[in-house]
Amino acid sequence: MTALFTMFSYVEATTAGLVVVNPGSANRISWEEVRGLSIERGLTVDLRDGRTVACYAFQPSMLGGILGYPGARRAARRIERIRAAHVVAAPSGEGGAADPTFPWRRHACLILGIWAFLALLIPAVPRLRV
Repeated sequence: MTALFTMFSYVEATTAGLVVVNPGSANRISWEEVRGLSIERGLTVDLRDGRTVACYAFQPSMLGGILGYPGARRAARRIERIRAAHVVAAPSGEGGAADPTFPWRRHACLILGIWAFLALLIPAVPRLRV
């Protein structure tokens, strides 16, 4: 079941900042809040306030550790290129805060879809004749 929830994880770089969607949350992070990216164990976003946001789409793994996380490295390079093209000098004062939200609609739709599929499949199984 965990694999079903993690397959919807992604990282999107926009003109306004990063959108990091993990199984339990979706984080919208403005470019002003991003201190840097780390690819030592998967891909993580380091924020200026000291927090880090892990990107489940680029999780740490044994094979990734051996190969040096090539997917996370490619993603970090692309994100840095987009960031360099769209970063504007931060206004005086604090930048926009990272906005974590819980993507409950996505999870509810997934659970209802699985339930509906099983509700239709299970009663039909005894009727199948091979």
